[in-house]
Amino acid sequence: MKERLITGLFLAAVFLPMLFVPPIGFYFFIGLLASIATFELFRMFATPHQLPGGFIVYQWLGTLGLYAVFLAVSLGQLQAVWLLIVLLSIVLFGAFLTVVSERYHPKDFGNTLTGIFYVGVAFASLSFLRAYGLDALIYMLILAMVTDMFAYFVGVAIGKHKLAPKISPKKSIEGSIGGTLIAVAVASVFALWRDVFLVENGWLLAVILIGGGVFVSVIAQIGDLVASRMKRDHGIKDFSNLLPGHGGVLDRFDSSTFAAMALVLVLLLIEVL
Repeated sequence: MKERLITGLFLAAVFLPMLFVPPIGFYFFIGLLASIATFELFRMFATPHQLPGGFIVYQWLGTLGLYAVFLAVSLGQLQAVWLLIVLLSIVLFGAFLTVVSERYHPKDFGNTLTGIFYVGVAFASLSFLRAYGLDALIYMLILAMVTDMFAYFVGVAIGKHKLAPKISPKKSIEGSIGGTLIAVAVASVFALWRDVFLVENGWLLAVILIGGGVFVSVIAQIGDLVASRMKRDHGIKDFSNLLPGHGGVLDRFDSSTFAAMALVLVLLLIEVL
């Protein structure tokens, strides 16, 4: 517990100031986290049959390439066609590797694509929110963190029905609902205070705060369960031991990255509707 507390304080001391640095500094910081997450996923997928470490270069370059282009397109620095070019290049190069290397199996190709798209898009979504506005990023973090915190407390207090017993036996349906309702309420107060959503129509704003908030909260919980499912299927407790008592980067950002993707989707829908 002491080790976990010390690491938690260290993470807060590192991550919280990064929220307030110039956006370009935040983008590089998230890119660094994405690189670490890429290595964590590669190790998990490659370990069972000892896939040579050299193949990490393809996954790493693909992840950072997707991260950078996704962010550049969202910032208006590149045309959207470049995103398609990168996606096609990633898929075609992976297909090429399965032909020229006997050690690189089609299953490895699928795992690599999973890692590239999961990490590249998820971490790019964090940077997208920072580009959209610091308040949007904080709003997402409130939803993800408050959901996780109160899902635990409510679950301990009144939880009786298991949410996903084969994946995470301690999570309950009551905790999930309670965490979501409290998180949406807290995040909505913040959103109204900081004008996170520049929407003049009161009814539309209510739909966004309630419907969008519930959506982001639920997806955050799904992100946590997805990470738990991957670890359980591969027989590991944590993605890595980088952060004593907390696991790896993916262990700490599993719910927030999914919440970020969900909120980006909400913001894009608002723009086009």
